[in-house]
Amino acid sequence: MSGTHWLPEAVKAFDAWFERVREDMAAGGADPEEVRADLVNHIETECVAAGVTVVSAEEVAAMLAKMGDPETMIVPSAPPPRKPGYFEPKKLHPRLLWFFGVIWPAVAILAEVVDGPYKHLGWAMPIPTPMHLAILLAAPLLNLLAMVRLRGGRALLPERVLLVVPTLLVGVAAYYSLVFAVITPFALPFFWAVLPMLPLAPLGALYATLRIRYFLWRRLEEEGRSVRPLNLALGIFLGMAPFLLYDAWGLATIAAVDKIYAHRAPESAKEAFTSIRHWGNMPALRSICTKGQPHTLPLGVWVWRSRGRDRYVESGAIPYHQAYYRITGETARREEGFFGEGVNIRGVIWLAAIDIVGPISRNL
Repeated sequence: MSGTHWLPEAVKAFDAWFERVREDMAAGGADPEEVRADLVNHIETECVAAGVTVVSAEEVAAMLAKMGDPETMIVPSAPPPRKPGYFEPKKLHPRLLWFFGVIWPAVAILAEVVDGPYKHLGWAMPIPTPMHLAILLAAPLLNLLAMVRLRGGRALLPERVLLVVPTLLVGVAAYYSLVFAVITPFALPFFWAVLPMLPLAPLGALYATLRIRYFLWRRLEEEGRSVRPLNLALGIFLGMAPFLLYDAWGLATIAAVDKIYAHRAPESAKEAFTSIRHWGNMPALRSICTKGQPHTLPLGVWVWRSRGRDRYVESGAIPYHQAYYRITGETARREEGFFGEGVNIRGVIWLAAIDIVGPISRNL
């Protein structure tokens, strides 16, 4: 150290401070020895300008405090070179992602909430429980938050969460794509109409969510964030799990009732009825009583129908409503309301409104 005279305690104080920040400087990509020389030169220049020729420990402490946080002295390393095609805004197609990932799913969910058109077409209720509704409502909202962050806006959720959530939503969209898989080929030629448009919403959401997940990951990686998205296969499984478990629960309940009447063993039937009373899926059982099949199981109803018409129900020998009465003590009746079996005349008005709004939203 030249140009001024450093007292031993000044040298000791500077060395102690520098050792504390050396690792941070190295981690930031700077050469610690080069930074050290620059700092010493800066302190000596300031002392000469102030007319100080003997540098004391107090002078060193004052100079270091004046320079501020050590992190501000770290020279950041150059960002890694950008890979060709790494993240190109022109590939983002934001209008498509807004439409397929946010607008279209929201319209489909709202249509089902207002009238439940597919609840009355004879095979399934896509939204049979509040759990289904809550998860589905979260899907366009979370896609909205991811899109805001993707376009450079403020992150309203932690970035790790933003990368995990789209992967889970891929599973949700995949589940509902399977629910409507049977009628999807018939809906494709009539995409412009309201009713065919709704079962295609899961496919659109599946496409958009996969793209949002990919581009968001690339955006964060480009910004130097060391986060990775949830494994796609694991995310799809976790996203589908709540719905599959609900379907399995309903199918297990129905299978238990079938087994009871197939064996006609009084003691085992009594035990089975007691078990079903405690853990059984009553909405699925009630749905069979009122409609002849478990409409409250969106995907499970297809599994149930794939085995053919239930021979006990068909023969009329053992109707399900008898089992429902013995288990619950209530008669199976049609329930009005969104999660029930009633018909809602408001759907006529709603579908007419969508015929007007639909073309406008598709042009956004």
